[in-house]
Amino acid sequence: MGVDFGGNKSASVYNLVAFDKGYKNVYVLDEYYDKENKSAEHLINRFIDCTQRWSKDKKLLCAYCDSAEQLLIKSLRNAVRVDVRNALKRPVNSRINMLCRLISAGRFFVSDKCVHLIEALETAVWDSSKLNCDQRLDDGTTNIDSLDALEYAIERYESHLFKV
Repeated sequence: MGVDFGGNKSASVYNLVAFDKGYKNVYVLDEYYDKENKSAEHLINRFIDCTQRWSKDKKLLCAYCDSAEQLLIKSLRNAVRVDVRNALKRPVNSRINMLCRLISAGRFFVSDKCVHLIEALETAVWDSSKLNCDQRLDDGTTNIDSLDALEYAIERYESHLFKV
């Protein structure tokens, strides 16, 4: 599970991700998307709901969270029986390249019910104001939160996904 916490102009996103045996493919099975960010308590309760619902049919092992929100992460750890860890937060371009490799190899699949992630993948653009620097546009006009949550969920498994 990948977790990105929202703030100003951004959403809080939880993505449920699975790998098949041998890490050949990546599957995004479900998502939670909240642009309102009512309160920390609301996010914690939705996290509990998601982990309980997603654990019924699947083995939910770990949640990788945006490490900028340590108090929220501590609260999530105390609320569920899922291993809650900090995301690695590798450089954005490294995460984008990893996802591009999976997509181009036909090894990345997204459930139709993940409408926010699908929209984010279709509308992601480079920031044209940053000449000579590949940087994803992060001005609130596109959904990068779903992309961040996805990348947090899979970045630790890059070496498994691309065994030499």
